[in-house]
Amino acid sequence: MVAHRVWDAGVGGSSPPTPTSLAPMAARGGPMAGEKLSEASRKIDVVVVAARYETGSGAVQSAQAYVRRGSIWGDIVLLDRATLLGYVNGRRRVVTGRPKDIPGDFEVDAVLSAPRTDGTDALVAKGRPSGKDDLGVPLF
Repeated sequence: MVAHRVWDAGVGGSSPPTPTSLAPMAARGGPMAGEKLSEASRKIDVVVVAARYETGSGAVQSAQAYVRRGSIWGDIVLLDRATLLGYVNGRRRVVTGRPKDIPGDFEVDAVLSAPRTDGTDALVAKGRPSGKDDLGVPLF
């Protein structure tokens, strides 16, 4: 009897507040159940979204990226140049891009590589001139 009075009054219970909204996620602005990730997003391990370069040498100082951990994508992390080179040289699929509306789905721009020129590795996006680090992503 008391429970009905609380329900009728619209009083919030514990987590989540009662009554629970049964509206579909799409109406609330989130992804709908059954929406699929793009094929490219299933085949990549690291997505670089922004970078910071050193003033003198132009080498990547750090990069903001999403890193896959198993089947789950983590939050955005800050990677130094050595870690990013380790991912590229360690047979991880590293790309540049930006996140889409669905969590874990990305719009891929280019694949990163580390060609060796003059005895040093230069981090470059495919299709960009090599010689120095050039990821082709926004600065942060």
